[in-house]
Amino acid sequence: MSRRPNIGVTAATEMVSYGVWENIPAIISPARYIEAVQRAGLMIAGMFSQTP
Repeated sequence: MSRRPNIGVTAATEMVSYGVWENIPAIISPARYIEAVQRAGLMIAGMFSQTP
């Protein structure tokens, strides 16, 4: 049985505003990077920084 490789994806914490949410911390990563990893058939594991 073949297993897909796992890859850790880093992300940054940024202050963002979305609709009714204003100036809240969000964990973000470039979508193109995530999409490229998925196209390669890899399993993604999020690696998020801790906010103080």
